[in-house]
Amino acid sequence: MRSFNLKNTASVLGLAVAVLIGISSASAQGRGQINQRQSQIIKQQHKIQKQNLKLEQERIRLERERLQALQRNNRFRVNRGGQWHNVDNRQADLLKQAINQGIGKALPRDEATGTRADA
Repeated sequence: MRSFNLKNTASVLGLAVAVLIGISSASAQGRGQINQRQSQIIKQQHKIQKQNLKLEQERIRLERERLQALQRNNRFRVNRGGQWHNVDNRQADLLKQAINQGIGKALPRDEATGTRADA
């Protein structure tokens, strides 16, 4: 059997230290890659949150415009006594009914046919 000499022991010890250093640096590189990937994921999440916020703001804006358009379309202007008044659909329908009832009462009906004289 050969005896272990100091040179062989030192070289094996040096090789072991080199392997350990290599493993720890590889581990550090692995952690660095993990940290880099996590930061990429965080950036992507922030980007998605910004996009969602913009989409929500756009949805709110469009809904507001839709409601304003409905309000504009459901408004009527009526001239009464020389003054203009804004009315909505319900008020306009009531005015139409009142006018039609007033016209019906004011115009005589033809006794023979049962129709109004203006028809």
